[in-house]
Amino acid sequence: MSDNEGSVPTEGIDYGDTMVVWPSTGRIPGGDVKPGGSSGLAPSMPPGWGDYSPQGIALVQSVLFPGIIRRIILDKELEEGDWSGWSVSVHSPWGNEKVSAARTVLENGLRGGLPEPSRPAAVSFAHLEPASGNEQKIIRLMVTQQLEQVTDIPASQLPAAGNNVPVKYRLTDLMQNIWLLSEVFR
Repeated sequence: MSDNEGSVPTEGIDYGDTMVVWPSTGRIPGGDVKPGGSSGLAPSMPPGWGDYSPQGIALVQSVLFPGIIRRIILDKELEEGDWSGWSVSVHSPWGNEKVSAARTVLENGLRGGLPEPSRPAAVSFAHLEPASGNEQKIIRLMVTQQLEQVTDIPASQLPAAGNNVPVKYRLTDLMQNIWLLSEVFR
């Protein structure tokens, strides 16, 4: 995977429909084996708030193993039962990020204008905790809201690319030690 716009050097494995990438200095938990080795564990690397540019672009598109996304990512995807669009997510099994940090990232992204803002998109930030007694089992939280719940602008009057979309923030404390910030815009 190429690195640009100041992103850190990365290594990766191309599986065809998915590319697994990590910083060159990454190590898997509990050992010095390089990511992609025979252990099958995800690389141990901190969530990188700095990987999200002021323009709202993810500098490194880094999806690790299923259910374990350890960076801020910006990716075009189609969720089952959802619509295609740009999705920005923060997933970390053992980080200690606060909602305020995710909110800052979202605000910076909206100021910069995310790609193709005329398309439907879901923006979900989740602080994830490992299941009790198993650090490798991750609880994934994804929440979407209807457009009218997060902005007063009708879909037909939303700004063109490069303009901002006013967003209503909703913070929900789902359960102890789990915070979620989720917004949807077009």
